[in-house]
Amino acid sequence: SDFICLTETWLTQHDNAYDVRLDNFKFYHQPRYLSYCNSNEITTTLQDQSHGGVAAYSKIKSCSRLSIIVTNIEFIAFIVTCPISVVISVVYRPPTYSMKLFCESLNKLLDELHKVSSKCIIIGDFNEDLLKNCCQIKNLMSKQGYEQHVVDCTTENGTLIDHVYSKGLNCLRADVIGIYYSYHEGIKIKF
Repeated sequence: SDFICLTETWLTQHDNAYDVRLDNFKFYHQPRYLSYCNSNEITTTLQDQSHGGVAAYSKIKSCSRLSIIVTNIEFIAFIVTCPISVVISVVYRPPTYSMKLFCESLNKLLDELHKVSSKCIIIGDFNEDLLKNCCQIKNLMSKQGYEQHVVDCTTENGTLIDHVYSKGLNCLRADVIGIYYSYHEGIKIKF
């Protein structure tokens, strides 16, 4: 892999990044406590909860982290400029996070990402099962011009809560791959 994206890392400010390094990869992390502001009871509670956080490993030399300021959403975003210019963002939505509030923050994030590039990939654990009729996140993404690529179950419980969305890319493939040590399966993306 050239790029490895992780959701719900459980890393805290006390963990040493050296402990989770991979040879030949650069490590990026956005902890949960830095993702939320205490603007309301829900986000204050999320900010104080353990677990959460997102991270990525990259061995792509033409990759840099974007400095996008959007609060109340766990995300990390990058621009990859070679072989094509594309924005990649990793997102995590805790299951206790109100869908309405999450979608508001996700919409703000999409607006900021679209200022950087018309080609975007949004990857993450959205805790919304696309095999059921509730598809608020997928509907929001569709309205913004995104296509969702994962079609198989992504958890041991037979749910599809890990999504891959793309916009402006016509050749993207997402395959679910078995992972022994996790409740979630892995998703391998080629484009």
